[in-house]
Amino acid sequence: MDKEIIEVKIKGIAMGGEKNSPFIILQGVQKGEFLTLPIGPFEASAIIVEMEDVRPPRPLTHDLFTQFFLQHGFSLKHFEIYGFVNDRFFSRIVYKKNFNTFKMELRPGDGIALAVRLGAPLCIDSSIMSRMSSDAFFFQNAAEDESMRFLYLDEEEKIEYGAG
Repeated sequence: MDKEIIEVKIKGIAMGGEKNSPFIILQGVQKGEFLTLPIGPFEASAIIVEMEDVRPPRPLTHDLFTQFFLQHGFSLKHFEIYGFVNDRFFSRIVYKKNFNTFKMELRPGDGIALAVRLGAPLCIDSSIMSRMSSDAFFFQNAAEDESMRFLYLDEEEKIEYGAG
């Protein structure tokens, strides 16, 4: 039996927490629930660069992988977060070439950066979303934390907000 997956969109990227590290804010397309996911600074930059349509003078690693996909006839069906164990999210990309479907494990930030470039859906296992969603708690605490920095990357309305 296949697990139910929920499609999400990128709501924004924030810096904060004890280590002042980046994390991505994902929002469910249907119900609007939120999931915050820690990512590395390079992955955060790669996502922002693509969503803001910034073109660096030389391609980033995610750009090269995108070109490889396109030049060799691969298509990215979707990116998915399918597991959470010991405070670690597990993710993979599902892609096709001709009639063959493949799966590849990768870090969530890398998968999201690639999916954004290739226009592929972002998905999360529904059991993870229901267990980990943090909409009211996250935004209430974030509003009180003056060290938090947000960059909202919602496709309909791009708003930059920085507390403190």
